[in-house]
Amino acid sequence: MSSIPTQPPEALWTVNDVARILRTSPNAVYKLAAKKRIPQIRFGRKILFRPAEIRGWLDDHTIPLSG
Repeated sequence: MSSIPTQPPEALWTVNDVARILRTSPNAVYKLAAKKRIPQIRFGRKILFRPAEIRGWLDDHTIPLSG
């Protein structure tokens, strides 16, 4: 018996979505993607992002504020 997910997977994010989250320009996200500095999925020329991977990437690349 195979396991059937009860909910669809979270939608993939676009370059514009990630740019909004990072508070930067889509151009900056394209540059990060071109240098393979950010996790991504490529479908031909289209670049998409898994939300969970971006959240993990942000956790790994955030500098904690010292109080």
